[in-house]
Amino acid sequence: MEGAPVRFRAIEDCEASGISIPAGPYIGREKIQATDNDPAGREFLYSLDMTDKGTSLDVTPLVELGKITVVRQSAL
Repeated sequence: MEGAPVRFRAIEDCEASGISIPAGPYIGREKIQATDNDPAGREFLYSLDMTDKGTSLDVTPLVELGKITVVRQSAL
């Protein structure tokens, strides 16, 4: 998934697509796209860069649940 680089923090140990994600900081991507149902609406998609596996992992559901937070530059 292409998108802007972003920092994440896993609040607790969690799992996505069968891959364990230990609590701690991560680097990933945030993609914003228009929704089909509402042209004025936006949908945020998040992925973690899995450099050891050479792929990215969709963590949007974990961000929505609050298990992974997005660290904005203004919060640093």
